[in-house]
Amino acid sequence: MSLFHPEIAHDPGAQQLARCWVAALRSGRYRQVREHLRTDLGHCCLGVACDVFRPGRWRRRPDGDWAFLEETAVLPLAVLEAFQLRTSDGRFGPHLESDSLLIVNDAGQSFTWIADLIERQLEAAIARGARRAARR
Repeated sequence: MSLFHPEIAHDPGAQQLARCWVAALRSGRYRQVREHLRTDLGHCCLGVACDVFRPGRWRRRPDGDWAFLEETAVLPLAVLEAFQLRTSDGRFGPHLESDSLLIVNDAGQSFTWIADLIERQLEAAIARGARRAARR
C-alpha cells in the first residue's frame, strides 16, 4: 500500500505540498511530540503536514487541546485531499500495527526518518504514474 493516491502522479500541487512537508520535517523548526497533531510543546509529523497546508487554521479547544479543522490526532479530510494521502493516519504499508506515520511518529522515529519515508513514497508514486501513462 502506498501512502499516496495514484492521482498524485498527475497532481503537481499535491506533489509540491508533499515536498514542502518533507522540507518542514527536515528544517529543525518543529519539535516532535506524540499522540496529538499539536501540543504547546510541538507537533507530530501529521501536525506538521497540517501546518504546511494552512498554518493559521489551528484552534484551541475548550479542553485545552489544539485542533486543526476540528481534528486533534489524525488528519482532517481537507488535508488528505490536498496531499493526495490515502488515510488519516498516514498508512503506508500492509501491517496495521506498524505501517502508518502516526504509529512510527509515536514510536519515536525521528522527523528525518519520517521525511525520508515520505519522500521515497512520493517518488515511487510518481514513477508508478509515469509507467502507467507510458503503457497507455
